[in-house]
Amino acid sequence: MVSLTKALAVFGLAVLAQAQIPSFFDDNAQAESICNTDESQNVVCYKDSEPAKVSKSSAVARLKISESWCTGWLFGSEGHLITNNHCINNDAAAANTRVEFASVTPGCQDSVSLGSNPGVYATTNVTLILNDVKLDFALVKLNLVDGFDLAPYGYLQASETSVNVNDTAYVMGHPYGKPRRIAMVKDGTTAGRITTTNYTERVQTDCYNVDRLGHNLDTEGGSSGSPLMSATSNLVIGLHNCGGCKASTRAYGSNYAIKITYIVNLLREKNVLPKDAVKSSTT
Repeated sequence: MVSLTKALAVFGLAVLAQAQIPSFFDDNAQAESICNTDESQNVVCYKDSEPAKVSKSSAVARLKISESWCTGWLFGSEGHLITNNHCINNDAAAANTRVEFASVTPGCQDSVSLGSNPGVYATTNVTLILNDVKLDFALVKLNLVDGFDLAPYGYLQASETSVNVNDTAYVMGHPYGKPRRIAMVKDGTTAGRITTTNYTERVQTDCYNVDRLGHNLDTEGGSSGSPLMSATSNLVIGLHNCGGCKASTRAYGSNYAIKITYIVNLLREKNVLPKDAVKSSTT
């Protein structure tokens, strides 16, 4: 039997030893989420070589939900944030969600730990707008502390263009509640990429993997809710939610993300899609 801590890490949720465990999780065996060797880097490592991506990462927040850690990101221009449903699945969780921006290291090789390098707290509670179990997302509105300005952090936008196998991609988030990191490279110098565009698990698990995007970018517990980004457009193509990679040096597998188009379609259907959440194909 796999330990509960290991099982939780599969889904990208970092939980302290005394944490309340969400009912979403079962203690079932899954692979961990590092693809052979962890090649994610502190975000500052890319400030000179990838300034546009580093700028986009400012919209990514470290979330602490009671004693659990996840990742979320500003979606659209109206103060909304999106993460996984298994991070925020009800009003009680929303009421106990701390949203922290600008948790970064000053140096590329600086050592980090859970909760280190505190940034700035935007709020200690959010309002749940819409969540969905099978698409594993939660859209929330930030109840900002007095005087807090979101403008310096920007926001991310979804892409509605098709995604293809071998498209280059990257993930940015707060694995294990550490300061913001970017996973962009795999196997030394090769860009991270999309490994499949239609993965469906043979036996249903808590990941509900149906028609998912697969990617070979490194994620850990706490990465839940991280945006999967197109490396060419810097637009969101998926919402990372589940691990599947192994430590094997060959055929290490994939991690998985919900296609952002599915989430956008449901938000449109429910008439709650935030303003500027989708990049227009005509602009």
